[in-house]
Amino acid sequence: TAALEAEVAARRRTERELMAIKANLEATLAGMNDALFIVDTQGHLTYFNEAAARFHKFSSRSEMSENLLDYLAIIQVYTPEGELLPIERWPISRGLQGEQAAGQEYQVRRADTGETWLGSCSYAPIRDGNGKISAAVVVARDITAQREAEERLRASEQAFRELSAHLEKRVAERTVELKRANAAKTEFLTRMSHEIRTPLYSILGLAQMINREPLSQHQEDMLGRIQAAGQSLMGILNDILDLPKLDSGSLRLDIPP
Repeated sequence: TAALEAEVAARRRTERELMAIKANLEATLAGMNDALFIVDTQGHLTYFNEAAARFHKFSSRSEMSENLLDYLAIIQVYTPEGELLPIERWPISRGLQGEQAAGQEYQVRRADTGETWLGSCSYAPIRDGNGKISAAVVVARDITAQREAEERLRASEQAFRELSAHLEKRVAERTVELKRANAAKTEFLTRMSHEIRTPLYSILGLAQMINREPLSQHQEDMLGRIQAAGQSLMGILNDILDLPKLDSGSLRLDIPP
């Protein structure tokens, strides 16, 4: 009798522990963000959480049917390329057929509202103690917003690459334009310097010849001014010819040690 009572007590403890584990498991599944539903081989939904209702665009679990065939009139499943799939190729059906996959993408559409979204589904068969398939489980999530964000990012990256290429082209074109402009400026300054230097050399040469002759103090002062002005103008011409070197960065400043 004592042994029987002990066995009964142990069995009750085990039952309570199993009930607690079951309650914790159900609470965990109910609180999942991912949709989870289980369908047996008879096409009955034996379990589905609140996230499964949200995934299929139902306001609550109470709106969902426990019969898989009832969803044929409500849910349409497509490949990412837009091929409409028969129910035999739905993720849950493939799980019941013994297939297993993770992260498979499908387009899902509510036939009654026209609402369409992109789902990522993982599915697998559930087997009994003899290895026979008794049900299948599907875990799914709505990745529409994620894919839209990725598409916006790709579009932004493409726009950035195009803008960078455009800017590089404009920089190259501008560099060619600047080189042409500098070449034209150098040619112009060289010609201008030549046109001015020729008469200036004549003036300075004539002033040097006059300086050899006897001159009054006033004449020497005037001649000195002419020579100083000529040398100053010659210096200005040299500075003008150095401007293209300054633009190109080739001008050097020699500083004595």
